[in-house]
Amino acid sequence: MGDANGRIHQLNANTGATDATLHVEGIVNFKLVPVGESLLVFANESGNMTLKSLPLTLDRVRWTQTAPRSGWSSFAWPYVWHDYVVIGRESGSSSA
Repeated sequence: MGDANGRIHQLNANTGATDATLHVEGIVNFKLVPVGESLLVFANESGNMTLKSLPLTLDRVRWTQTAPRSGWSSFAWPYVWHDYVVIGRESGSSSA
């Protein structure tokens, strides 16, 4: 789980104890998405949304990608396709 202080916590499912903690930049209060041996993490860094890739061991940040300003949604769900992470954007348009 993530927290507003920029930490990701790995909890033991049997005991509830914290097994690992990693500090990352930004507020981590969005979806955490496990993908194979990685964890994709959304963070808000001073108003800039970022997507980070962490190993499940929580010992480092593998990479960080800043999202485009327009059309970004914290409700986006990343999909992994081959070696790519794909995230949809809101169009902002509507019809009546």
